[in-house]
Amino acid sequence: MEAILLALAKSLADYGPIWVLLFSGIVMFTWKIWPHMVELSNRREDREDKREQRMAEYQKESAERDGKWLIVSEQSAHAMDAMAKQMEINNTMLRESKERSRGLGEDMAQVKQEVHEIHTIAVKRTV
Repeated sequence: MEAILLALAKSLADYGPIWVLLFSGIVMFTWKIWPHMVELSNRREDREDKREQRMAEYQKESAERDGKWLIVSEQSAHAMDAMAKQMEINNTMLRESKERSRGLGEDMAQVKQEVHEIHTIAVKRTV
């Protein structure tokens, strides 16, 4: 093994400093820099996975919220419809009550007129 390394070192030295620099750069890159790049890539993938999990959780919560909102909205719509129907019934009852009151008022006016006429006739006879 040492003989191979010595032969490699001698042949690189024969080629010149540019080849030594190039070879040492490749060795440093694969030995020191490449593992850090892989680690950074793994971290990025982990962050993306966590982000996707948070997005899925948010979408699930949002769907639940929207479902609850839809139920409340439907209940509110039913309540509003019921109140509108009750208002129509109340308005009809009020209208009928006003008509009865108007009729009673006319009847009372007629009774008052008749009482007044009877009173006028009775007062004339006694005088």
